[in-house]
Amino acid sequence: AATATVFELGKKIEGTLGSADDLDCFEFQAAKTGLATLKFEHAAVSGADAAVTYFTVKVYDAATQAEISNFTSAGANTSDSASFIVIANAKYVVAVEKGMVYDGTVGYGITVTVDDKIAAESEPNNTLDKANKFELSTSGNAKYYYGAISGAEDKDYYKITVPSNGVINLYLYNEFAPKGNFTATLLAFEEDAAGVQTARKVTSISVTNKEDSKIGPSVCVAKGDYILEIDGDAGSYKTRAFFRAVSNTETENNDSLVQADEIAVGTAYKATLDEKSDKDIFKFTAAANNVGYDIVFTATN
Repeated sequence: AATATVFELGKKIEGTLGSADDLDCFEFQAAKTGLATLKFEHAAVSGADAAVTYFTVKVYDAATQAEISNFTSAGANTSDSASFIVIANAKYVVAVEKGMVYDGTVGYGITVTVDDKIAAESEPNNTLDKANKFELSTSGNAKYYYGAISGAEDKDYYKITVPSNGVINLYLYNEFAPKGNFTATLLAFEEDAAGVQTARKVTSISVTNKEDSKIGPSVCVAKGDYILEIDGDAGSYKTRAFFRAVSNTETENNDSLVQADEIAVGTAYKATLDEKSDKDIFKFTAAANNVGYDIVFTATN
């Protein structure tokens, strides 16, 4: 990266590979956070050489050296592209490396553009006190957020305000190459009698580098503020949280007799079990002695 050729966003820079072990490095800086698209162009290689000629293009975070994107462009192609998230003011290195080439020089061109109109994270957001504002998706109004994990020490935090009792589904999308392993965790904060706050996991989902996306189960949430934490491999991700209002839901933590939820007879309530160790406890007031009640339980998502 120390000898990388600096180029401007939106302008094509050209290079050549003269042998199979040739390596070219280029550097650019993102002015704003956004969705970057790297377009790689080259003349088509024909005949017998086409099958053994290709370019390997990798993108690195210049500060952490973490690989955030890679793809291969075959000799018979003339154009390939890849997308990834870039962070404002960060520098990135594009390496065109170790592509097999026939005995001759192969030229190519690189153009990087950035769409900064998307909803993307704003660094630094790797601590709870610097969490980015995050809007909920609702029916007919999807709100997607894009972000990037720069390395093992990086986490992204978002602050979600739930307007009323209801249920939430978390979504994670693995749309960028290389696919990564990411985990999204929804956290709630509880305050004890001494005023000390502790974080409680409400729900979490994980997507692996073998999967395109993951949708979490419907989880009950009460009105209030929550934190969404994204952790995982170096690379780019897309996420959202879908919310729908439900008037009668459980209120965590309701896993003890002391904290049992009060419910009304004849009213349906929505609740979720987040993990094997979770349990929900409810209480109701009987109208009279020796009155029979039917308890109706429906498993749903």
